[in-house]
Amino acid sequence: MVFTPMTRLQCCPTSDGAAAAVIVSQAFLDKRPHLKSQAVLITGQKMATDPPDLFDRSAIGFIGYKMTEYAGKEALKEAGITPNNVSVVELHDCFSANEMCVIDALGLSSKGKAHELVRSGGITYGGKYVINPLGGLISKGHPLGATGLAQCTELVWHLQGWANNRQVKDTEYCHQHNLGLGGAVIVTITNVPMARKSCLSQTRRLVNSTDSDIIPLHKPKGSLQSKLGAWCPKKASQIGSYKILRTKSSPGFRS
Repeated sequence: MVFTPMTRLQCCPTSDGAAAAVIVSQAFLDKRPHLKSQAVLITGQKMATDPPDLFDRSAIGFIGYKMTEYAGKEALKEAGITPNNVSVVELHDCFSANEMCVIDALGLSSKGKAHELVRSGGITYGGKYVINPLGGLISKGHPLGATGLAQCTELVWHLQGWANNRQVKDTEYCHQHNLGLGGAVIVTITNVPMARKSCLSQTRRLVNSTDSDIIPLHKPKGSLQSKLGAWCPKKASQIGSYKILRTKSSPGFRS
């Protein structure tokens, strides 16, 4: 049942889907230096569950506001940045009302002012952030377990410069939020290591060109690889997506 003031098109459909990500340690990359140019770094990550005041009968508390707020602050703190450093955001917009609450909880707007950020164009191209550039859950569906990794994939594409006509120029930090009621939330901050940015900027120029033979970027091989060879010969065979997970169990790393 869809209850007013929501409409059917403001509610995401559950759907079938699959997604995958390769997560490796720094030790793994150190043994394979040829892969370092492909790495996207997880600079901050926090998981949280519902706080005790969930039972205070707050509507926004029930949909995860407090746990989102806590996880968001902790992830940003670990990454050493503020929302102002973020370019692209993927958040869990299972319903349009949830997106508004999450924008507020993550500190992307002033408290209670998420609607003003939306009305001013602050969540799309040319605004303060680009939120859900692939359309979010309402657009592409909600395959439950695959939803979070689909968000991850989109953000990796932006950091690598592979997002085609969705690409946000000079993306440095991305912000990912995913939750499930009942309840848990995870917020992740991803970043492109400084050492890769020179060659990556050349890759992005290729991707954003108007050449008709550049292939869709979910298959970043073939003609893109050959064109990249003209710009960065040493990197032409290293196109792919990798992520680093920092854990306390790995020597020299923090969680």
